[in-house]
Amino acid sequence: MRNTVQARLICGLLSIFICASTLLAAGPPSLAINDVSVSEGNYGVVVAVFTVSLSEKSEHEVSVRYATVDSTAKAGSDYVFASGVLVIPPGQTSAGIVVQVKSNRIENEERRFAVELSDALGAAIARTAGSGTIIDDDSKLSARQ
Repeated sequence: MRNTVQARLICGLLSIFICASTLLAAGPPSLAINDVSVSEGNYGVVVAVFTVSLSEKSEHEVSVRYATVDSTAKAGSDYVFASGVLVIPPGQTSAGIVVQVKSNRIENEERRFAVELSDALGAAIARTAGSGTIIDDDSKLSARQ
């Protein structure tokens, strides 16, 4: 009887070890954010929607902090600064971050900003930043009129 108990205990411990090893080897899902290009428009705002994707479904909620960062585009004049926490519910594989881009009728070069991800819970960040490109849609002809 003692051998049977020892054998069951060893089998139980071996099962736990195999399950734990499998979970550790697989690791958490990874997060990535895409790049977005939008035409600026002439009036009001247009939206740039960045998609944050998980490499696989998770049984748990995944969250990540985000914030816009200036490059050649400047918050306040070219787009509206955005920051917060994005939550991807269990079973989902993506969610969107909306950044408002300010329209104008002034001819400009393309301008860029980024959305940076940080402090993820429930996933690892594979791609930390998405590039936002604001495409000028004002021609030289319309600027002269």
